[in-house]
Amino acid sequence: MSEKEEKKGELLAKVSFPLYTIKAISGQHILVAGGGGSAKTGVANGFQIFELTYSGSQTEAEEVAWYETGNRAIMNCITFSHGREEVLAAGLDDDLQLYNISRKLVDEDDDGHVLPDQEKFVQTRRRRKSELSNSQEGRFFRKQRHPSAKQRIGFKITTEESVRTDFNDRSDDSFQKVVRVSQDRTFLVTGGCDGHLRVWKYPGLTKLRDLKAHAKEIDDVDISPSSTKIVSIGKDNKCNVWNARDGKKAAQLDFEPPENGTKYMFKKCRFGIVESDKNNFRLYTLHNPMSSSRKPGYIVKWNTTSYVPEKMTTIHGSLSALAVSDDGRFLAVGSMETGSVSMYISYNLNLLKTVEGAHHTFVTGLEFLPSGEAARAVSGNADASVVSISVDNQVKIHHVARRGTVSVMVASGAIVVAMVLTFIGCSYVGL
Repeated sequence: MSEKEEKKGELLAKVSFPLYTIKAISGQHILVAGGGGSAKTGVANGFQIFELTYSGSQTEAEEVAWYETGNRAIMNCITFSHGREEVLAAGLDDDLQLYNISRKLVDEDDDGHVLPDQEKFVQTRRRRKSELSNSQEGRFFRKQRHPSAKQRIGFKITTEESVRTDFNDRSDDSFQKVVRVSQDRTFLVTGGCDGHLRVWKYPGLTKLRDLKAHAKEIDDVDISPSSTKIVSIGKDNKCNVWNARDGKKAAQLDFEPPENGTKYMFKKCRFGIVESDKNNFRLYTLHNPMSSSRKPGYIVKWNTTSYVPEKMTTIHGSLSALAVSDDGRFLAVGSMETGSVSMYISYNLNLLKTVEGAHHTFVTGLEFLPSGEAARAVSGNADASVVSISVDNQVKIHHVARRGTVSVMVASGAIVVAMVLTFIGCSYVGL
């Protein structure tokens, strides 16, 4: 990887359509989605799954699945495990559409051909897009990398139930803006142009609650790790916290920046656990100046008992994307103006690195790879890795280098040496 590529982030893939949303479905797989919408421009709508590997010098991505969504682009989504299956909940206009993503090992013969009785689990990417758009199922495969393998991993994608989630008065301006899933996988929350928060039972998509949360359209939503609180941000410049159990408002956040005379708008919100304490969590929000591009954007960390700011930091220009790592240690933001990606330590908001101009235009999505050995294996043993996307069609990855550690044996030896030297010093002075 060249010095220029390193400064701009590692390019994982460049796809054929603008990207609006991204989710990690494992430590080694990411899903990106978007498209050209209903306009007849020839730009496809759908989602792709990439498998990540490490070449020895950088992270690389191989496409393992592609699924077209007809004339509607996926603008927002969430993925989550349910039993042995992976579920994709996607926003298609004013509908919430569920997809089932399953994997199956399929056998092949000595020549690398899938056995006839298992061909239904495999679909090669040589099929034309026109054929794919008429298909109700997408199935793709890759060969396992082990040289002695006699199997392929097949991905089977099926369309499940859907439900309308937004009911704006103007039908041409009615669409779902965001969807989130609770940590316990028992409910989904959607927000859209009509300003309503709707809570849906999972599985089944039965509506549990309908809250008129904002006077204008909803920009962002998140659910606390405890599945007890829901936070929502709207274009009415309000950030509200709701009790998930009864739908009552628990708090309304107020942000007063240090700059006199400058008004700020809430942009994004995310909960994150406190490191090493999964029962404790904090809330993070992004704030953009409303009237002047010369003023900085803000990242604010909130106490979730008193709902007052604990920490805040500035960043140049307006912000468009926010992500918090699943272990609560790191936070990443994307720039609205420069396409840059910045990564922070979450508890004190200290800046770790900024990748200037990672994208040619604004960042539409950020996603940390899940913490654990699988992600470290594909990131060169990095402490954390965040993947960024944009409407420039590029998928990039950015790493936080693993901090040096001292082994227990070395540490113990150093303590023993220090004790011996202390004893000698004390004897020398007669103590």
